[in-house]
Amino acid sequence: MSFYFSSEFISQFKKIIKNNADKNLEKIFIDEIISETSENILNVGTSNINSTAYNLLIKKRLKREGKGKSSSYRTYFFFRIKNDVFEFIYVYPKTGRRSQTSITKQDLKNLLKRFSEDKKNGNLTEICLSADGSKIINKNTKKNIF
Repeated sequence: MSFYFSSEFISQFKKIIKNNADKNLEKIFIDEIISETSENILNVGTSNINSTAYNLLIKKRLKREGKGKSSSYRTYFFFRIKNDVFEFIYVYPKTGRRSQTSITKQDLKNLLKRFSEDKKNGNLTEICLSADGSKIINKNTKKNIF
């Protein structure tokens, strides 16, 4: 599996984890996405928003430690079926300082347009885990993303 972050995803993620209540988001993301199988990522807490024969646009719920579904995070990503590639577009908390209840169709359309531009311009960042598995790092530079 390969994982890529858009510049907007990275920016939003950094804003969220500045809030003390959300500082564990990186660990949650590692546990529920990067450390999982493709099948579990796609089948647990997900909604298929749009799909083609080659791509799925997915909204996934990420659980907040010690909280219910309504207090969790949401992330939007593409899954390219042929190559087992995940491309993350956006993330937001359902509660707290930067919370959103959902994303409108127009907001999603705008996000997808910016994502498409990022991808076209080679601005997606391929990520992996640090050697000890505790941090998300840039696969090329080996520097922490967050």
